[in-house]
Amino acid sequence: MSYIDNKLLKRHSSHNIRLILLLISLLAIVFFTIKSLNNLSANTLFSYPETIATDSYGIKELSLADINKDSYLDIIAVNANSNSIDVYVNPSSTQASWAKKPVVTNTQGLLTILTLDIDNDSDIDIIYTDTTSLAINLNTNLDGIGDNWQSSSVTSTAGAIKSMCSGDLNKDGYTDIVAADDVRGRIFYMQNRLNVNNSWQSF
Repeated sequence: MSYIDNKLLKRHSSHNIRLILLLISLLAIVFFTIKSLNNLSANTLFSYPETIATDSYGIKELSLADINKDSYLDIIAVNANSNSIDVYVNPSSTQASWAKKPVVTNTQGLLTILTLDIDNDSDIDIIYTDTTSLAINLNTNLDGIGDNWQSSSVTSTAGAIKSMCSGDLNKDGYTDIVAADDVRGRIFYMQNRLNVNNSWQSF
């Protein structure tokens, strides 16, 4: 073999090696991409996508909160078809079903909710509007894990509340409620006085 032929052979071999290495790299990228999409890592909770419920027709609003204090976010759903507020409990693992636990039932006019610790006892309570009776109601999480709830009224003369938000407006350390009344065209707030006399004051 001549010097030129030998040089061309080496160049061709080097070129083939580079192509093989490039092909291996591309295959590795494709493999790990597919693996990352199909398999869950240690820090990933869900597959893509994961069906949580198939009976959720009529959902008006969703909220996320850790209802049962297991460090995983649960889903709270307002369902106008079933006239209920339901908690879908996060199973905290893949390939597991989300258990549905009703919190409010047989209540027409449900529209919007707030999920927050309203009484400063370190668990999540639920505040919801009832546009049929024109009320804002509170469901207090009694046991801290969402198995026992106590219902009470925030106000029975709220109006048709289409939107609510929350915050400590008077800096007393307790969360107040701000609401928009679509009937009277007003925005008002309910001052949280649960620590004083277990009541609310309207402004």
